[in-house]
Amino acid sequence: MKKIVDWSKPVVCWTIVAIASMQGTALSQVQRVAVSPGSLMSPSRTAKPGGHHLSRTQGDTAQAFPGKCAMAREEIFVYNSPATSGQRIRSLGPSEQVALADEGMNGWIAIDSPIKGFVQIKNLKPCSPIGECRAAKQGIFLYDKPDSSGRKIRSILTNEEVTIAGTNENGWIAISSPANGFVQTVDLKSCDNTRSVGGNRPPGENTGSCRRVTDLVERVGRGLNIRAQPNTESDIIGSLLAGDIVRLKSTENRVDPTGRNWVAIASPQEGWISEGFRDSEGRNLEAAACPR
Repeated sequence: MKKIVDWSKPVVCWTIVAIASMQGTALSQVQRVAVSPGSLMSPSRTAKPGGHHLSRTQGDTAQAFPGKCAMAREEIFVYNSPATSGQRIRSLGPSEQVALADEGMNGWIAIDSPIKGFVQIKNLKPCSPIGECRAAKQGIFLYDKPDSSGRKIRSILTNEEVTIAGTNENGWIAISSPANGFVQTVDLKSCDNTRSVGGNRPPGENTGSCRRVTDLVERVGRGLNIRAQPNTESDIIGSLLAGDIVRLKSTENRVDPTGRNWVAIASPQEGWISEGFRDSEGRNLEAAACPR
């Protein structure tokens, strides 16, 4: 009889009770019996000297924490070994982030930071990007739903910062500023100085509400008109030159039937200016620091 050893998956044995009859053999009962690997002729595994032997527990691994990032659910301890009998190295505060070092075993997982050690997986939750800063890789549109067929709320300029308000779902993510809506995650990048909502930024570095008029307006015309309403038929009430800084009045933007995007400004005077066309590489405005 061949000896079975070191099974890695549970085995299902079938107990069959057969009742013989003159016309054949009928099965009167079939019973499934689940047998764990360790209960059959499987030699015990021993840990390597100086190491920690852990058996993997299904559903209790780092797969629940994309990006190898996790946060403490509450105040917890980091141990020098995967057991509560180990030495406590330091504590982690609620929502403090850790960098995961492996896939996790037997309810424990190794971490690399803020210090090397072990924590219990049940005490962790996935890191959330909510409140974090991202910037647009290029000029994009903000939609009212996570679909490019949705209504365009406004445009977001190259390098303009946005605040994350949700998690990545099917390539789309919700943002809360500069306006509420959805953008494609592929169009976002990390901010130069990653921050959270409410984080401190040096004066004059708020790129969310100011724009600079680009040189394009000089190459294709004689400046950029400020109009009373968001259309080319409206009265011209002012003009801007390349290099001028404007401050947005609000997050209100409009796209006219020709595909031209209009933004409302508060200074140097109130009105509407054309940012350009969605399908055009050229833009009339770019992100800029607001004057102090």
